[in-house]
Amino acid sequence: MFKLVLKILSFLSNLNFLIPDKLLYYLPKRFIEFFMSRSEKRYKIFKKNLRIVYPKFDRLMIESFAKSALVSYIRNNFYSYKYIFSKPSRLGFKINEKGLKENLSKYKKNPIIIIVPHFDLHLITAKALASKTKKKIIIPLRGLMTNLSKEKRDAIYEEISSENLNFIELGGALEEIENVLKKKGIAVLAVDVDLNPKYFEEVTFFGKEFKASSGPVWLAKKFHAHILTGFALQEDSKSIRVVIEDTFENSKPTSQKIFDKLEEYIRAHPGHWNIPENFFRR
Repeated sequence: MFKLVLKILSFLSNLNFLIPDKLLYYLPKRFIEFFMSRSEKRYKIFKKNLRIVYPKFDRLMIESFAKSALVSYIRNNFYSYKYIFSKPSRLGFKINEKGLKENLSKYKKNPIIIIVPHFDLHLITAKALASKTKKKIIIPLRGLMTNLSKEKRDAIYEEISSENLNFIELGGALEEIENVLKKKGIAVLAVDVDLNPKYFEEVTFFGKEFKASSGPVWLAKKFHAHILTGFALQEDSKSIRVVIEDTFENSKPTSQKIFDKLEEYIRAHPGHWNIPENFFRR
């Protein structure tokens, strides 16, 4: 019965053109005060994290960045709900890319791990990437509709996946990630998450100690995969800028180097880091 409901929702998603992307883009910013009152906890977490990221910035600047992060977070949700069942070929987004085509071609015979921070339009960017390559792509997601049973969540992941793009729940995803890397596919991992992992390395993240999952470096060694880093930013209602860098072309990747690169991305793009995670509570 639940799968039938998903099929109906998937069919109805073909009518998503009735909701203009410009509305989804401008609405969060236009009514930010309303959304702040409804998402006060997230807004406070954004402010707390940003004080650590930008210790020399004053209160007004931090509040401005926190509002931008909340706008980015809400836009991400709006666009995800609209396009969650859409196939990559039906998105219609313009991808302004740097390094994506070059690196996918350069490592087409290798498995690839792409490390990214939580920036704009996670789901849309993943689907846009799938339209640019024939490689199998796997993306572990965290916390999608946790009020549902695992069986129902798995059904949702199956429905929103496509021929070469597989979304999977983060918990228990290791075997599926390994299978994709064995077949020279791509694993996209957002590691800026406070998971308190079983296997971890202590790294410094914005001057604070952080338990980083040792998974990406371990997987790269096991499958001779190449680690790339990158990020995506929403430029307007229909354009995404995607940057993919061969950060470790001439050096050995380590967890600390990965987080150093994530710091660089986050500091360089204030207001786009939009994961409401209380990283620095310890």
